[in-house]
Amino acid sequence: METQPPSEAETETGTDTDTETETETETPSDTETETETETETETETETETGRRPTPAETWLSPQISDQFLAFPGYSVLRQDREGRRGGGVAILCRSEIEAQRMSMPAGGALETLWASVSWRGGRPTTVGVVYRPPDSPEASSLEHLQEQLRAARCLGRPVFLLGDINLNVLDAASPRICRYNSLLSELGLVQLVNQPTHLHPVPTALDHVLTDQRDPVPEVEVLPVAISDHQPVIVTARLGRVRRPPEWRTARPWRRCDWDAVCLEFLGADWSAVDGATDVNVCVREFMTIWNSVFDRLCPARRVRVSRPDCPWLADDPALRALMSERDAARDTWICLRSPESKADYLRLRNSVKSQLIKARRDFFCDELASGDRRDFWTSPVRGMPTLRAFKAAVRKCDNT
Repeated sequence: METQPPSEAETETGTDTDTETETETETPSDTETETETETETETETETETGRRPTPAETWLSPQISDQFLAFPGYSVLRQDREGRRGGGVAILCRSEIEAQRMSMPAGGALETLWASVSWRGGRPTTVGVVYRPPDSPEASSLEHLQEQLRAARCLGRPVFLLGDINLNVLDAASPRICRYNSLLSELGLVQLVNQPTHLHPVPTALDHVLTDQRDPVPEVEVLPVAISDHQPVIVTARLGRVRRPPEWRTARPWRRCDWDAVCLEFLGADWSAVDGATDVNVCVREFMTIWNSVFDRLCPARRVRVSRPDCPWLADDPALRALMSERDAARDTWICLRSPESKADYLRLRNSVKSQLIKARRDFFCDELASGDRRDFWTSPVRGMPTLRAFKAAVRKCDNT
């Protein structure tokens, strides 16, 4: 599966961190034979450098090595069937995509594989591949599927599950499909495939794409050309980058307060309740009543959005910003060429930027400490305020200069 950087990407069951994802699904026939059947579900992501297909479901046996499956620049996650031939699921994705195998509740005849998939700076997405053998008990398999989907939904990430479930969703009036749709509805999921994916002997839609993404709803396309007896399915989904929710606070606009009017209000206030109080708590309560009534009229509290402070050590260092641009260009070159030389060049520039950022940040806080009162240092915080250890290091450096 491939995901796109923070701009746009396409995943076929996937994510967009500002990404679009496409997924192709190919599955075997819905009956098992002595010969091993092959099923592929392919997930594809398109980035600024081009489209990147990723097989996301393949029938394998434990005797087949990953070396015979993965192309250069790809990695594979596998869940092979044990004990008999056929079955098994796998996810094949490009190396620049972070894919980590996830543990889900086990049990039953359902064959599944789950992974947490993300592109740098992108929103992590839970991607799963499923195969339900046609001779497996339907009730227990759906119960197992429901348990895994519930666990995936609890992670709070976008969820995509694709594969051959061997249920014809085109037969919407049948009791089994009604139960299946009810199960998905309870979990807040939708099934996107509405065209036949298995044409013989009767057109049926056995290959499903399940997701919780509804705004916008991912696009699904069933390709007319089949590699196996199942048609490939492409899913294009657009997901937003993870954005920090805005922070709000309630504060009084002291800078806009008319202090002359405040003084006049306090002069004209009735302080007899304060003067006549014999208990300190009563005195404080009466004082705060007058205080709040005055400022509620002349300086009412407002709900304001907390803006994210900037990084002044970047704005004041054009050489560092130029180095960051050079690093970004090297990263794009590496993604395009995938050569060892381009990767080494990108890693060198990335490490150089990291070290220069640390130095610029340390020097900035050192200058702030040396040029002003240390007691006022924390009154105007900026993003990237140092930790206590970094703060002490900056203090020691200032003391030694």
